Amino acid sequence: MRAVLALAPDHAGATHLLGVALMRQEKVADALPWLRKAAAMRPDDADTLRNLGDALLIMGEVAQARAAFVRALDLGPWRIALHNVVSLTRMDADSAEVSDLWRRLRELQARSDLTTDERILLNFSLGKAHADRGEIEPAVAAWAEGCRLKRATMTYSIEPTLARWREIARAVDRSALERLAGSGTASDRPIFICGLPRSGTTLVEQILSAHPQVFGGGELAALPRVVASVRTPDGKAWPHWFGALRPMDYARIGQAYLDQLPRTAPGQTRVVDKRLENVETLGLIDVCLPKAAMIYVRRDPRDVAFSCWTSLFGWGHAFTYDMDELVAYIAANEALMDHWRAILPPGRLLEVPYEALVADPETWTRRIVAHCGLDWDDACLAPQDAKRPVMTISLAQVRQPVHAGAVGRWKPYARALAPLFEPLADLA
Repeated sequence: MRAVLALAPDHAGATHLLGVALMRQEKVADALPWLRKAAAMRPDDADTLRNLGDALLIMGEVAQARAAFVRALDLGPWRIALHNVVSLTRMDADSAEVSDLWRRLRELQARSDLTTDERILLNFSLGKAHADRGEIEPAVAAWAEGCRLKRATMTYSIEPTLARWREIARAVDRSALERLAGSGTASDRPIFICGLPRSGTTLVEQILSAHPQVFGGGELAALPRVVASVRTPDGKAWPHWFGALRPMDYARIGQAYLDQLPRTAPGQTRVVDKRLENVETLGLIDVCLPKAAMIYVRRDPRDVAFSCWTSLFGWGHAFTYDMDELVAYIAANEALMDHWRAILPPGRLLEVPYEALVADPETWTRRIVAHCGLDWDDACLAPQDAKRPVMTISLAQVRQPVHAGAVGRWKPYARALAPLFEPLADLA
């Protein structure tokens, strides 16, 4: 694309495609100027406007993103643009725009020619729209159909995950941690944040990313990639090689991870790694990177379950679309966390209760910053102002000041979704 643009700087198609290519590489800040330029050259192209809206939303320009999605919706096709607009609109408002959105939703609901992907988008949009109006039963029915359709598109079994977590708990024990203490590489550059999806991990990352010394790396693939590359001479993979390697090997694993961290701006000495799956390797992190900060975000599992089940994720999280699988995943995650709590050195892992964080942001923000060994900075109290890309499904919420509005969201649905919530009551 750059070669084309060198010859024809005003080629709208190449400008748009370059922006899309940069988005796919997660270089959203670099993509945005190209997508803005493409939209200016092709103001009536729905795909260009929708891609511009995606980039604006990731960069925190929520109002501009919504305007781009609305324009894309007016131009058609409806598919993703309608879902995006409904997601960013209070559907209980008394306005001509909201009435028109409801008209579109009902017209689509009556059609019999929608593809499976279109029906998935429509049902998650309907669920959100009915929920905004407090219409519990229609919302649950729409979400249930959306989840059923989405789960049917995925080849997935939860059993390998549950079995792997049990193997990790057997292989990584307290005696091995104590014996290997001091084996790793002495760098405090990484800050690991993990937790269940929709538990508040993005909020904690945003708080830390507001600090001038911290770079929010998002969900990095570095640690799983390094761990998967390690084998013993007889071919054992993680977690079966834990405790069997030489002390120097754990330092090498730590250094290999550090070598893959993203480059940061001058002064940004710390990098947040918010990959949720790092919950599987907390014991390994303790050995390989003994000075790295580790944070686990806890939230009422019923709120986690409700938020997961009602969310249409861009990729992965197949377990969230089936209630039984979602309950099993949350329960197994808690069992693994109980294991880490029992064997990690006292104070090694900071657990942040989401409900306490949003009820008393300053107290918990100070604890988070201190746990990471950072000097206090008032910017951490305004995480909504941190200018950085946010790639997760929480990208719109973290642009708001910290608030407790999402606490107890499951309660109005307690009866309608009893099969989801009742098995989780003992974990709350």
